Amino acid sequence: HIISVGSTTTFQIMAYEVDSLMSATIPLTYDPASLEIVSVSQGDMFTGTGVSVFIDEEVSGTITIHTMYLGGDSPYVSGTGSLAVILVKALAPGSHTLSLDGTQVLKTHTNRSIPINETVSGLVVVE
Repeated sequence: HIISVGSTTTFQIMAYEVDSLMSATIPLTYDPASLEIVSVSQGDMFTGTGVSVFIDEEVSGTITIHTMYLGGDSPYVSGTGSLAVILVKALAPGSHTLSLDGTQVLKTHTNRSIPINETVSGLVVVE
């Protein structure tokens, strides 16, 4: 994303082609002198047919997202979707990242870890 100081942009935390996903814990890091987290909201992955839980914990420089699907027609979801939507505001010029810290966990309804094959950090270029 290329934006100016004071502007906002949106990032989505996506899960691609997952099978039997029931919960996710996603820690992210950022520089609070460069980016302000305006809002964190639930994506569409768990909002289709059942009840879900969404909690975000923010401490300066870190956001941890906890989201869980509590069922509906099935105790899990499969496919591709957004787990979270994050709105950030640019505070300073330069290149800034919203980074996955490597400890994110996706779990099935039987509490097995789902392998994460690739992660991509978000990049904001502030002019």
